[in-house]
Amino acid sequence: MNLFRNLICILFMLSLISGAEGRWATPADLDVAMASYYRDIQIHKDGTYVETIEQIMQVTKESGKDQLVSYPLTYNAKSTTLKLLEAKTILNGVEYPVDLTQVESKPLASSPKGFDQLYQLLIAFPQVALDAKVYLKYQRTVNEVPVAGFFATDFVFGTDMLWQESQVHIDSELPFFVKANNVGGYLEITQTEAQNHHLLDIKLKEPVIKVVLDEQYMGFDGKLFPWVTLSTLETWSPLGEKIVPEYERVIQQPLPDLYETIAKEAAVKPTTIEKINAVTSRLAENITYMGDWRTIEGAYIPRNLAEIVKTKIGDCKDLSASTVAILRRLGITAHVALVSRGMQPYDSPNNLPTLGAFNHAFVAVQDNLQYLWVDPTNFSSFAQGIYPDVANRPALVLDPKKPALLHTTALSAIDAEITFSKTVTLKKDQFDIAYVAGEISLKGASALPFAGADLRFSKETIDHALVSALSDITRVIKWNIGNYNLISRIVSDLKFNFNFVEKHTQMKTTAGNGFLLPTPPQVSVLLTKTDDRVTDLVTSDPVTIHEEILLPNTTMVGSENSSCKIESPWFSAERKISNTSTGIQVLDELIFKTNKIDNNELKSLEFAKFQSQVFSCFGDTALVYHYGISSAAKSKQ
Repeated sequence: MNLFRNLICILFMLSLISGAEGRWATPADLDVAMASYYRDIQIHKDGTYVETIEQIMQVTKESGKDQLVSYPLTYNAKSTTLKLLEAKTILNGVEYPVDLTQVESKPLASSPKGFDQLYQLLIAFPQVALDAKVYLKYQRTVNEVPVAGFFATDFVFGTDMLWQESQVHIDSELPFFVKANNVGGYLEITQTEAQNHHLLDIKLKEPVIKVVLDEQYMGFDGKLFPWVTLSTLETWSPLGEKIVPEYERVIQQPLPDLYETIAKEAAVKPTTIEKINAVTSRLAENITYMGDWRTIEGAYIPRNLAEIVKTKIGDCKDLSASTVAILRRLGITAHVALVSRGMQPYDSPNNLPTLGAFNHAFVAVQDNLQYLWVDPTNFSSFAQGIYPDVANRPALVLDPKKPALLHTTALSAIDAEITFSKTVTLKKDQFDIAYVAGEISLKGASALPFAGADLRFSKETIDHALVSALSDITRVIKWNIGNYNLISRIVSDLKFNFNFVEKHTQMKTTAGNGFLLPTPPQVSVLLTKTDDRVTDLVTSDPVTIHEEILLPNTTMVGSENSSCKIESPWFSAERKISNTSTGIQVLDELIFKTNKIDNNELKSLEFAKFQSQVFSCFGDTALVYHYGISSAAKSKQ
């Protein structure tokens, strides 16, 4: 991952801009509509199935033509066959059929050794124009399933476009469980049995559109949308029991020589965390991670350990199984776990078991009475903490004794700490030029972007990322970052010394020169307009930031009562601005407690008062000053 982007996202969210007024889309906003959608699924006892889909999409704006003129259907050739039954364009009552003999199934790309091959049917529709309807009917036959005897799927309506009409029919030889979120009462859901078959019918009673527009920092809650989930299991442990044997078959294989060597090197480390970091860092050096959640031989299982070592590549399942195998050799209790990886996980109230709930494998380590959540797919090693993209969410732990759905550790503000100390020298004869020098320290998760950075980036790139975090890079004339050593992949606390020359940091006022204290970018997110907001507000990951700014040989003009303090469930902060014996001093402490604020909280009177406090305390500020130390400040020595 690009260091600059990673640093900005994790530390400062500088890429974010002030949010716009959010709203639900209307049909007039979107360029394609689903005129009708029919889906029939026939489920067999072994979990294999045949589904037939018949749909009509309509171009409602000129831009919609580009979406429908070439329509792809993707499938796994190892486990699935796809048959195109009919395709045509309907324009002004005239049908223009697609010549099915001209539609080819082609591999998406060459398949790396050991991975299944994805194929694609690309359908070119003729006469696609404004108001045209694109009709498509196809059948998908799945002959191999990831978990034998198990089937689960989700049906979600109106989240991508206007859905005008829809019917879904399921006929299953396996009994199943159903959960639904029929928000708005759009769905008619009927569950019956006939001749030992279990039936489910879902009918869309009226058109639905649930697309959010014009909203920044969106956090989606599944309760906002109409959906139905079907699963042949009611609880998660039985799903884990079905998956565990294939994982254990790989994990219990003899360790290849490379893994034996890694185990011996890690064994001499004194603590469990140091052992884990030694294992994952050495694996990262020797096995290249290839992000892939595709099926292997029709199942969500890792390849054999010897094959992983031979090819020197591995996906999340491969690396997780390898890590567990080595840790167990060291006497550490470890299991593969499945999780939904991402900085903004989809929050759904559904809890029926589905494989679609996960997109990633990592490792759960039992250390005394706590779990350590270890992700060996990262470039860095961080067993002493948890990566933000797997924190605070469900994870299915594949413990062979008792698989269970657990919850990963949530990040807190004490897990990541950033401390700035800056001296900003202003000179009378150089208005609008500031000479900045100081130190930045990163503790815990805040140091994640820099672990092993010397192995991936030049010093110039790393320096640029640091300066961009410290200031607006477009205002920096020149800079210098002190020496550092970022060779180790293992995350550790860091310190950097810096100095740079910056312009446009001051402004003219009627009372004299003013030094600018802009609103911190992550604080700006908290000031997003929320009156008409539709979704939750995604903010900074939990972090504590300390900042000290000293303007030597200056005295603040006006009242010294510039201190303020904020306490809330989401964010706490304190700012102190004072004249000291050496110059104006600004002390800030910012504590971001949560990375998401629920929509109902955003609409509360408490949050409105909170936003007023935040703006009053940390809105753009100009420190009006004059050169020299006042006698009152000198007396404070």
